Amino acid sequence: MRVLLLDQYSELGGGQRCLIEAAAGFVERGWEVHAAIQRTRDGGPLAAALAPLCRELHSIPCGPFASTRKSAVDAIRYASQLPAQIAILRGILRRAPRTPIDALYVNGPQVLPAAALARGAVPLLFHAHWDVTQPAVAALVLRTVRMSQAHIVASSCSVARPLQRVVPNDRIRIVYNGVSAKPATPPRLHGPIRHIAMLGRIEPEKGQLEFVRAAHIVARAAQGVRFTVFGAPLFSDGSYLSQVRAEAAGCPIDFPGWTDDAAAAFASMDLLVVPSDRTDNIPRVILEAFAARVPVLAFPSGGIPELIEHGVTGILVEGRSPGDLARSVLAAVAHPDRMHAIADRAFARWRERYTLERFQSEVCEAVEDAVRRNHQRAPRTSASVDPAA
Repeated sequence: MRVLLLDQYSELGGGQRCLIEAAAGFVERGWEVHAAIQRTRDGGPLAAALAPLCRELHSIPCGPFASTRKSAVDAIRYASQLPAQIAILRGILRRAPRTPIDALYVNGPQVLPAAALARGAVPLLFHAHWDVTQPAVAALVLRTVRMSQAHIVASSCSVARPLQRVVPNDRIRIVYNGVSAKPATPPRLHGPIRHIAMLGRIEPEKGQLEFVRAAHIVARAAQGVRFTVFGAPLFSDGSYLSQVRAEAAGCPIDFPGWTDDAAAAFASMDLLVVPSDRTDNIPRVILEAFAARVPVLAFPSGGIPELIEHGVTGILVEGRSPGDLARSVLAAVAHPDRMHAIADRAFARWRERYTLERFQSEVCEAVEDAVRRNHQRAPRTSASVDPAA
């Protein structure tokens, strides 16, 4: 099996980490992996992570675009880059006719149209990690997946719902993200909840501003509580971070920046807060907290209620204001035994449903199914279409 991976970014967000893990699963099965990702001057961290897994690593022009709502300038840039994207992908697909690519694995909507137009008879699998909220872009995604007869891997039922309007259910698989526990996580010592933190990209949809505003309320009501915002902007400038820092003035909040040692960050915290807005979907940081036995408190956004069973594996906040968030945090601080029990149940749920091995196995099955169905519609002469190859 030979798989060509496509991604629109060069940085490492949650979707890109899933792509790396999927690629590792493909390699473990003995498949040959190729990739084409966003072109940058220095390659970027995604290229560095994929290089050891790939037979060939290509670059394509893609962006930069605004991280949320796209502008007219973004639309013009996208239209100017699309022909080059198609040409590069067609070149990759045609270069080795004796050892053809068996599947296109598209990891982001911005490279989906080019993949659909360049693919020829190669089956296309689109991994949908989040809802596309801008109407024009969402309409383009729906038209493209319908035209290309794409197979869908959706990271939640929430993300799959709009795609079900144009894709038959038998071509859609719900595959929740998976994470590993690094290192193996021992039971945490039960104690008071004093360190409350966020971890991940610093962007408006992640809710750091709501966290800071809630922290002011909590700090006034609970002595000895401290806060940390781990992370940095990845796909945007630092203006939002500057706003968050300004509003944190006078509150015991640390901003240590990005950390590559998530295990150490989780080991230091007593409660993870995930105040994502409605555009966020399945933050993998929730599953990482499950695996680290850290209790989670979150807004019920996107697919988050599919992960967190309220009162069982986490706390879902009623309401979305900083005051609502602060009340839930104060309740958690006041009842540490309840939160520790929740963390233990979440750890058991992670072992049952959200391991990295389970994620990799289900993604491999989705690729195999797409190739098998495509071969049944239009048999090919290459023996490489055998999913076991």
